[in-house]
Amino acid sequence: MGQDMYGAGRHFNVWVLARPAADLPEQWIAHVLNLDVVTQGNSLAHALDMAVEATLMVLSDDIAEGRNPQARRPAPPECFKELHEVQRSREFVHGTPEEWSRNVPPSAVVAEQIAVCFPHAVCTSPRH
Repeated sequence: MGQDMYGAGRHFNVWVLARPAADLPEQWIAHVLNLDVVTQGNSLAHALDMAVEATLMVLSDDIAEGRNPQARRPAPPECFKELHEVQRSREFVHGTPEEWSRNVPPSAVVAEQIAVCFPHAVCTSPRH
């Protein structure tokens, strides 16, 4: 269960829910549901970038310690329920995350899937 099993070519897909911070103006919160990791950024694009960085750090630490990253405790079920509700809403936003940050209402929730592969390469990043 070391580097060989989770090394180069290993892919991890994670879901992120991002929303404007309720108590911090001009800030976005990003929650990586599969790893139950929360981060923030100065815009939606920045929060998604920080989610990628946090995901890489967590997965790298797990792999370096010989742990299976997929065995981590995910976010609570209600977070995945919210993800499914966002997906079912079929309200798709077009453009880049920078454009989304300027055009979304304060109550908006954005769902984004990030695919990460190793060593330390984002296979599919947020759309920007």
